[in-house]
Amino acid sequence: MKASEFFPKEIMEVWGMVDKNAPMLANMASRMTLRAGLFLAGFLALAMSGWAEVSKKPPKEALLIANGKYSHFAGLAHPGADASKLSAALEQLGFRVRVVRDGSREQMLDAISEFERGLRNTGAIAFFHYGGHGVQVDGKNYLLPADADIPDERRVATRAVALDEVMTAMDAAAARASIIVIDACRDNPLPAGSGRNLARGLSVVGLKPKNSIVIYAAEAGSKALDGLFTPILANSLQQKGRTINQIMISVRSEVYAKSSGQQTPGEYNQLFEELILGEAEGGDLSAEKIFAATPAPTPYVAPTPSQLSKDDMVFVEGGTLPDSSDLAGKSVKSFYIGRTEVTWLEWKRVRSWASDHGYDIGNVGAGSGNDHPVRDVNWYDCVKYCNARSEMEGIEPVFHVKGKVYRNGEFGEKGSQAVTQSPGANGYRLPTEAEWEWAARGGVESRGYEYSGSDDLDEVGWFRGNSKGAKEDLGSVALKEYADGFKDWTAEQKVVTVGCGTFPLAMKGRNELDLQDMSGNVWEWCLDLYGYGRGLRGGGWLSAAGLCAVSYRHNSTPDARFPSGGLRLARSQ
Repeated sequence: MKASEFFPKEIMEVWGMVDKNAPMLANMASRMTLRAGLFLAGFLALAMSGWAEVSKKPPKEALLIANGKYSHFAGLAHPGADASKLSAALEQLGFRVRVVRDGSREQMLDAISEFERGLRNTGAIAFFHYGGHGVQVDGKNYLLPADADIPDERRVATRAVALDEVMTAMDAAAARASIIVIDACRDNPLPAGSGRNLARGLSVVGLKPKNSIVIYAAEAGSKALDGLFTPILANSLQQKGRTINQIMISVRSEVYAKSSGQQTPGEYNQLFEELILGEAEGGDLSAEKIFAATPAPTPYVAPTPSQLSKDDMVFVEGGTLPDSSDLAGKSVKSFYIGRTEVTWLEWKRVRSWASDHGYDIGNVGAGSGNDHPVRDVNWYDCVKYCNARSEMEGIEPVFHVKGKVYRNGEFGEKGSQAVTQSPGANGYRLPTEAEWEWAARGGVESRGYEYSGSDDLDEVGWFRGNSKGAKEDLGSVALKEYADGFKDWTAEQKVVTVGCGTFPLAMKGRNELDLQDMSGNVWEWCLDLYGYGRGLRGGGWLSAAGLCAVSYRHNSTPDARFPSGGLRLARSQ
């Protein structure tokens, strides 16, 4: 390296090194160049070593939701302060923390969805904490948004956030390990006499993410005191070098002592490894240290939700379709049918299990929210879902191909007859067209309505005339992706379609059999062949009113997926 390249010319002139001392300068520059090179090499080696250590450390992500300022329930004094203390403790442990304070239902759901997206494919350690009111209804747990107006138990499912939302999101994100903490086991805040199916505290956890620990401020079915558990947890998390199991032993002991035995935290531990969140002083936090060496874990078995209860399915007494039906005179044996269409949450639960058990529906289906109907599923998808749910719940699957349970593959537009039914199987299936129409009309209780439950479609269903303002603008998507199908539509019809989409289930009225959403929201695939494809009934969010009538018959090729196509389950008696 030349001296003029190594030193700025101005410094060389000040030092009087230009020209006359050129040999001496060249020698100095050479020595300095060597030293600089050695320094740079050493620095880079050190930096690369540090980066290598950093690369071993799994990222840490946390979402804290703190609801204390309730609009319609008694306020809670401590969730906000608890979240601040816990956030500071987690940040010291290297977590990137997001806090949602006094969130609405939409804000909570959006935060959970963003949390899931941020965790995907990162190998991160995930930490979720909720502080606020929570209730259980019919054995299901719900977290109450700060602005929730819930006069009785019937409104809980559509105005609160199901704890299963959190569990499903974190399971789908496939984090390296998940810690879920719920400080919501307080007295039921709903008005007295608001329902007979409410219970104290929260119920036992059903769905749990892989390699996770779920922690309740108080064990299932018991009450937690406001402001006690979370500060103790925050303090204990700062005890570095300890596993989460060791931390929880000390938390349990302290909570029990400070509550004079009134409160004992509960946990549901499915961790495969000992998890250390913070290194001891002078230690490192490599993946090997974070996940302490343990014996090889037992293979993961996906959680199995209980079979659909009588509250989820309706018994339909058999009968004969009336003269006003295209299927007039056709008899229907007694059967069971889903009270609502299959939700996006239900679909994801089964899909997750199915992917680990030989089914090929791992990336199939879509939904605008967990309480919305699943959509974008074809007939083959629906049949495989029925089989997967049956196997997952330990009942005999209905559909077979060449004598084997149907789990993968499709047979095109005209080959769906390759899928056969096993006589006598008691698993889930799609309803036949006759069964669907008989149930939609109200069965033996029918009052002869045009739509399922009313002559006024707006009372009982979502269709093109009232589905504008949906959470997800599926109308614009349909106009763009299925342009050929709308080429004969007027400009006015297209404008009406923009902004339309699905809505949460069970928001509209019921029919004579207590069924909902049989007219509108999404078309429902039926079992039987009809014309060139398989039958579809009920109309959807994009349909004109006439297509939602209980008597209207439609069909499509069994391999077609579209944004208003879903399903409803049935079972034989």
